[in-house]
Amino acid sequence: MNSKVVFLNFLWSFSEKIVAQLVSFVVSIIIARILLPEDYGIISIVMVFITFANILVTNSFSSALIQKKDTDDLDYSSVFYFSVILSIFLYLIVFIISPLISKWYGMPVLTPVLRVLGIRIILASINSVQSSYVSKNLLFKKLFKANIIGIIISAIIGIVMAYYNFGVWALVAQYLSCSIINTIAMWIEIKWRPKKIFSFNRLKTLISYGWKLLASALVGTLYDDLRTLIIGKMYSSNDLAYYTRGQQFPKLIMTNVNSSFSTVLFPVFSSIQDEKNKLEIGHRKSIQVSSGIISPLMLGLAAIATPVVKLLLTDKWLPCVPFLQICCLFYLITSLYTLNLQMFKAVGRSGLSLSMELIDNLLGLLLIALFYKKGVLVIAWITLLTRLIAYFTSLIFTKKILNVNYFSQIKDIFTPIVLSLIMYIIVKSVDYLSLNYVVILVIQILLGFIVYILLSIIFKLPYLNIIMSFIKKNLKKIK
Repeated sequence: MNSKVVFLNFLWSFSEKIVAQLVSFVVSIIIARILLPEDYGIISIVMVFITFANILVTNSFSSALIQKKDTDDLDYSSVFYFSVILSIFLYLIVFIISPLISKWYGMPVLTPVLRVLGIRIILASINSVQSSYVSKNLLFKKLFKANIIGIIISAIIGIVMAYYNFGVWALVAQYLSCSIINTIAMWIEIKWRPKKIFSFNRLKTLISYGWKLLASALVGTLYDDLRTLIIGKMYSSNDLAYYTRGQQFPKLIMTNVNSSFSTVLFPVFSSIQDEKNKLEIGHRKSIQVSSGIISPLMLGLAAIATPVVKLLLTDKWLPCVPFLQICCLFYLITSLYTLNLQMFKAVGRSGLSLSMELIDNLLGLLLIALFYKKGVLVIAWITLLTRLIAYFTSLIFTKKILNVNYFSQIKDIFTPIVLSLIMYIIVKSVDYLSLNYVVILVIQILLGFIVYILLSIIFKLPYLNIIMSFIKKNLKKIK
């Protein structure tokens, strides 16, 4: 794979995600300052069912299309028609059961919200094959254009409706309009079109690979959804809103950095799956760079959580701070764990991804069943603990596939995490100064950045050399 192509597509993928997430983040901050936490609690419950349906539609074949070496129009078209029919069927189920869900939670508004927002299930089916086509052919520049248009227009719609007191419907309009506009933009930007051809045999071939990834995604989503449903039912929509909001900040960072790596590296790793030496070097470099970037960002965010929430969300959202801090640790581990799973999928070992999800989620459900009455905070800690166990378990399989010993794997992440912990302690100590929280936040951000960069230089972290040499090499090629 041409390194220039990989580099440019990483830039487009990263740019698309960071612009999309930053716009969404700014919009969510504006809307959160207007709406009540309970409005977000309602949307969190609704999105459980829509997300689960979307997994069935989008994850059934997308990874299989990317991983298969000789994908053709018959594969793409067969998957497209199957996905659309499946999405319509799932939407009808959501439409029918929505009154039962409303009754279970004692929230009548859930019925119309579910039925309207559920249209996203059908839209997701239309986009899923095109997204696979983009990833397979490394056309992330086109994906960037299509997604940004929808995000910006839907952001304006959401803010205006929130300002005029539409409540939860401002969020519904924002999410749905984004999907509609994105679908139209993708259809215009991506030139692939389904042909009038279909093959059940091709679907069976793709299912033989994709069903394990689908099962893995369903298990992971089911675990997340059950956790959300338990909190929403056993506690209150406010508690659910604080828990969900606590995930937002660290998830924003992790998605921007790690998802860009995963999106580009999966097709790249798939193309060199038979070259073990190249795969090992590429995987270790991705781990070193990811840990070198994600560790300080996550631990730094945990250190400045309180002033960030006060500044961006106002004091009414301060109960989300402990959840935010726990989620920073969770997404730090998740960023490393995800890269291992991407490597498993790329070499055709999708069964391992399913095994990892089962270990993580079944253990998590067992612990939640035992301790859910202890409070929402305990549920958050259980989620972190089980993800940590799953990550260390994944190291065993990484050793078998790449023949990389445990010491080398731990060494790749150990120093960045330790240096980030030192930075955390230094940054957190600023909280004890008797200053305005905005001033404290500015000092903490500047101090954290300076401390970590200096420590990285002093201890010669590999990620600095990898990034700099990669950028210099590819900039020369671009010129």
